[in-house]
Amino acid sequence: MAEEGVLDKFCGSPFWDANLTWNTDTPQFTPCFERTVLVWIPCGFLWLFAPLETHYVLQSADRLIPWSWLNVSKLVVSAALMTLQCLDFFYAVHKSVAGEDVFGVDFLAPAIIFFSVLLQLIFIIMEKRRGIQSSGYLFLFWLLLLIFGIPEYCTYFMNVSNEEVDTDNFTFATYMVYFPLVIIMLLLNSFADATPKYVNFPRGEKPCPETEASFLSRITFSWLDKLIWRGYRQPLEQSQLWDLSYENTSSKIVRKWDKNWRKTTAKAYKYV
Repeated sequence: MAEEGVLDKFCGSPFWDANLTWNTDTPQFTPCFERTVLVWIPCGFLWLFAPLETHYVLQSADRLIPWSWLNVSKLVVSAALMTLQCLDFFYAVHKSVAGEDVFGVDFLAPAIIFFSVLLQLIFIIMEKRRGIQSSGYLFLFWLLLLIFGIPEYCTYFMNVSNEEVDTDNFTFATYMVYFPLVIIMLLLNSFADATPKYVNFPRGEKPCPETEASFLSRITFSWLDKLIWRGYRQPLEQSQLWDLSYENTSSKIVRKWDKNWRKTTAKAYKYV
């Protein structure tokens, strides 16, 4: 109860209301829950796994993805999202100066989203330079931000249709723009970017589609669909198969095998 009391004061409204969420025909979360927990979870995911993504980016051997409509669109939409958060933040400042009731969540929520979008913008630029065509890390961030943003999006519509609820027109307008932009970012991150200018390993005359597939395509194996359908209609021939990707070539695998084999044999010789 003490923690709920702190969050109640932080939001200026109840953090949790069982009657609003469970004991009703139209369940919804409280505005406080939507502006705290449902914002903190996706943004927390982004910041928590940022060191791992940084390590992955620095390990990439490819370089320089050319400018394309995809990466330019990501930058433009990210800038638009950051602008919206600035508007929300300074709107709260304006209300505070005007003597209206403003609470900590009105400042913290847009600030967290702003710096989270800024962080993913940095990763977009880094991955472009390091030749990473698709990022599962960023895809999952936007997916979480979309899923956890749905309740607040629905709440705004329910409040607008309810004359008894006083809805702030400015925050309503900014969120109506913000949420579709989140959907757009998720869609943009569902596709792989262009081929890097400099690749560490030649991809061959018939490169494997998995190499340039997006994260979504890889986890659903949709990059394999054409080959499956071709094999379903007629027997496959050697000439129809792709070249091996670098990760599956003997020059890559044997080095890993030898490294682990030497470790294993060294441990075995200790007991001889």
